[in-house]
Amino acid sequence: MCLGGFNPRTQKNFVQYTYGVGGENARVFRDGKELIFMRFCNAMCVPQELEERWFPNVFTKYVAVKDSCGHGKTRGGFALIREYDVQSDETLTIHGDREKFPPFGLGGGTNAGGCKLIVNPGTDKERNIGMYATGVQLKKGDHVYYNTAGGGGWGNPLERDPELVCRDVMDDWISLECAKDIYGVIIKIGDAEALEFSVDVKATKKQRETLKDRKIPEGYGPHQIQPYGKDYKLAWEPTEEEVQRHITISRPPGW
Repeated sequence: MCLGGFNPRTQKNFVQYTYGVGGENARVFRDGKELIFMRFCNAMCVPQELEERWFPNVFTKYVAVKDSCGHGKTRGGFALIREYDVQSDETLTIHGDREKFPPFGLGGGTNAGGCKLIVNPGTDKERNIGMYATGVQLKKGDHVYYNTAGGGGWGNPLERDPELVCRDVMDDWISLECAKDIYGVIIKIGDAEALEFSVDVKATKKQRETLKDRKIPEGYGPHQIQPYGKDYKLAWEPTEEEVQRHITISRPPGW
């Protein structure tokens, strides 16, 4: 997304590039990364304090989106919501993707949540900009809501390591309801402030037995099973160690 206009604070014209920070698709050997942009250079999100210092826009929300990943044996990364108030008249251009068809899952994993870009949500001035638009005029005082996409999941969510699900709940990436209904994992909470989270092994075994014959709806929308990818299987499922040397050649450190 690109914003441009005149900055009344600096008395100069400005151009603000806002990259689509979101979730990476799951890998067969590891979860997708969360809150990244420009995956070809492995960069994380830009702090909103810097953007507010440089440009005439004030953020009102800048948070990760709980349950926005594609669910699976390995899950996708998580999305980000940015909301901000425009402090001057500006022009907006967006070149994005994955609004109607979010990142898809494979091999029984679900699709992730999709993108949204809305100006003045919940008012009589609401406009759904979509992911492809140019020359959109914003007025001082407009409110912008930008929700990026998560990453698609790989494999059956019921095969995910319960301890990884517990960790995601503890880190507030996924909800207790998602852990129970999607992954079949029952989490016990002692003192949440002290991060006392644990897997109820007996209840989890029972819940997964209950869910083993469930059918997640197929389709191209958020958290559905992508019809063309549902039966995708690998002839060889590599470990992280087996692919590490290839990653270091084709990707920067950290991938």
